Amino acid sequence: MLSDYYSWLEVDFVFQRKLSHFIVAATIPTVIIVIVAYSSFWIGVETGPARFILTVTTFLTLTTQFAGLKSNLPPVSYITGLDIWMLGCMFFVFSAIIELAVVNYLDKKRKLKIEKRKQESEDRRRLMKVMRHEESKNLTSFPTLMCIDHALHTKIQHKEVKFSDNHTHNEIPSPFHLELNEIIRVTEPDKGIKVDCLMRVLYPLLFIIFNIVYWPLLLTQNLL
Repeated sequence: MLSDYYSWLEVDFVFQRKLSHFIVAATIPTVIIVIVAYSSFWIGVETGPARFILTVTTFLTLTTQFAGLKSNLPPVSYITGLDIWMLGCMFFVFSAIIELAVVNYLDKKRKLKIEKRKQESEDRRRLMKVMRHEESKNLTSFPTLMCIDHALHTKIQHKEVKFSDNHTHNEIPSPFHLELNEIIRVTEPDKGIKVDCLMRVLYPLLFIIFNIVYWPLLLTQNLL
């Protein structure tokens, strides 16, 4: 008959993951890649393919590194801390590519507007020459100018002229004012530079916030 008393042994195995390999193999290289992608915001869009190659190369490098790290790990059915870190870094690098596409579009749009306004300015200058030539013969006045301007499909409106005593007055613009106004209109605000300036601040700020949220969760083993 078996006794109700028997001997038994209880053993608890505690496994603790060491992060040194993760930091050396994944964290440091990816942080460097993210910083390199950030440097693209300081490169003007006029450099052309150079900036595009920089951002795309960093993204492809990060993707290759992620695939290499995953190949050395056993396949699991859940998302690991490494997955979250690599995907987060890939998102930041990919945002640099999207930002470049937006800036390039705004730059092309700006150049088209400038070319259009240059053409309009040339038409105005031709108009000024015709007007001066007619005035030299005493055969024209401002109504004649209006007729010529209408033939060029443009409109001359009352301009607000500012005098030295800081008072303003609405009057019919003189030929000099018209020509000066057309030269000023050739300029166009560069929205691409504004987007770059915004990303120079927003990009590192969001990456710092990502690290502030990620590392405490990782160290408390909530992401392991």
